Amino acid sequence: MKYKHQFKNKAFANALGVIFGEDCVDNELQKQINDESDYIYIEIFEPEGIKASITIPKEETERVPDYDPDNWNPYPQLTPPRSGLYFIYRTYEFENKITVDRYEEGKYGGRWSETAVKSILAFKECHLGKPEFLP
Repeated sequence: MKYKHQFKNKAFANALGVIFGEDCVDNELQKQINDESDYIYIEIFEPEGIKASITIPKEETERVPDYDPDNWNPYPQLTPPRSGLYFIYRTYEFENKITVDRYEEGKYGGRWSETAVKSILAFKECHLGKPEFLP
């Protein structure tokens, strides 16, 4: 399973994203998390614009599972990032441990079409289509 680091405080992370850009913040965090420093340093310097920097203690970060479309993702720690078909790995109580279900992203979160949430242990993207050798 892949992991990434993120800031524990979501509101703080969102504010950093607004000031420095989400990609910049994430790139700097992932790049600096394993260096010798006790801090994450982020800066922005535009010759004709904003100049800002911030230093954040690494204790303000946490290691979390990172969504991987091609491998199993733990559920409910992670949820599908978009609507679509997914392979579902279910608890031992079910005869068919691996099934396919549709995940629908909605206004108030997502839901599975056929599968009881309590029975899901993991999921991964289902890339179904016709075989490549068919015209």
